[in-house]
Amino acid sequence: MIFCACLIRSGYASAHEAEPESQLTEGWIAVNTPADMRIGDTSTVTVHVSKSRALIDSGQPEQIRVAPRMVVYLHSQSDDFRITSLNGERYQYVNNESVTEWTWRVQALKIGESRLWVSAAAIETTSEGLVEHVFAPIFRTVKIKGSLLYSSKDLFSFTFLAIIALFVLVYGAKTFLALFPKAASVPGRNAFRQVLNRFTNLIAENIANLSPQSRPSKEEKQ
Repeated sequence: MIFCACLIRSGYASAHEAEPESQLTEGWIAVNTPADMRIGDTSTVTVHVSKSRALIDSGQPEQIRVAPRMVVYLHSQSDDFRITSLNGERYQYVNNESVTEWTWRVQALKIGESRLWVSAAAIETTSEGLVEHVFAPIFRTVKIKGSLLYSSKDLFSFTFLAIIALFVLVYGAKTFLALFPKAASVPGRNAFRQVLNRFTNLIAENIANLSPQSRPSKEEKQ
């Protein structure tokens, strides 16, 4: 389908009341995203734009208005993906002899069905400067699945923090009893001390059992 361009004000020029068509021609765009990912995994998203349909052999090409210079944006909901642009130049040239490519690296951050949105804009030079003609956005749905690696990391972090919290609690209680000798007259003090000692020994055993194999490596953390 052909997307209708709407004129917006860019950082270089004021908005126009009517859209100048002198530099806009028919072209094609193809958005290539993974169909599914696992949370924490990284994948590459590419967008191909050309004036020639025959040159685009990836994705599902759709008609779009193009200009000699174009810019393409990739975005999503803030907590769905971490998006890193791999494009050296913001504006790129589009012609009928080659395919212009925009590339991003995306990392899945949320389980479920998430959308990646692509917004293309034709750059036109006017007497007032550069104007962006932004077209209707194109979206692709990506299914994000769970990851055993990330689940293990979360479990390890929770267990480690719980052990530290118990250690602080037990150590604080033992310190309190040591600082206040009058607590010796409280009934059940010995039984309470035995419980504290058992907690201390249990925590020490759990920390000792956290072998290096059960902890995420440096590569996994990156």
